[in-house]
Amino acid sequence: MVINTIKAKSNFFNFSHPQPYLIFSLGLLLISIVFININDEYLSIDFLNSILTFIVFISGIIFVLSYIILKFSKENLQVVKTGTLKITTEEFIFNGEIKIPFNSVTDIKLITNDYEGKLKNYNNDFNSSYTLGTENFIIIKASKMQIKKQIQLNSERELNLLHDFLSYQIIENKFKNAPVKKLISIFRDNYKSTNEARNFIASKINLGKLNTTEGLLMMNYTSDNEAKELRKKYNL
Repeated sequence: MVINTIKAKSNFFNFSHPQPYLIFSLGLLLISIVFININDEYLSIDFLNSILTFIVFISGIIFVLSYIILKFSKENLQVVKTGTLKITTEEFIFNGEIKIPFNSVTDIKLITNDYEGKLKNYNNDFNSSYTLGTENFIIIKASKMQIKKQIQLNSERELNLLHDFLSYQIIENKFKNAPVKKLISIFRDNYKSTNEARNFIASKINLGKLNTTEGLLMMNYTSDNEAKELRKKYNL
């Protein structure tokens, strides 16, 4: 599978997005109200009040419309593609040049919190409700090399596919030199309760690479009875 590596940064002056209109209209609205109060208190210029009232009205409409559109929009970010990450059944390949075989990996961390179109768990009044799938990172160490890349995931399906593809390579014991706990952390929660994942975890317990308690917890058992059954099944 092939994933784009990226850099993402704020893109405030993107006027095809509602966010700058929301902030500018709010600023104009507040400034106009302040000047109306100043004019009423000290200047008493009728035509100025008329102009400022019109500005308040227009900026208020823009603010409301921008806010509504913003809540149905994706993040206002500039996403720049920096290269590609190809994952085969034997190695990672960055930009078609840097090849890191699985058996040379000494540490790996996959952080996938995001996919394009995901509803944010937290939000504020000046941000969009949906993400662009940019808050994802992969960190790989091999020999004297360390590579950290930000990756964009375009759908929940792609996020799951990435985890499942790597999980399959892991249970095939292709990552011989990476920490077992780091490898198991790549498994999705529902995958940890499959026979394939549990067989892998049990084998690592029997090899002394995991203690029994933490290994059982990684199997995502749902009850004490199931834990007892797993102990009996795998002779733990």
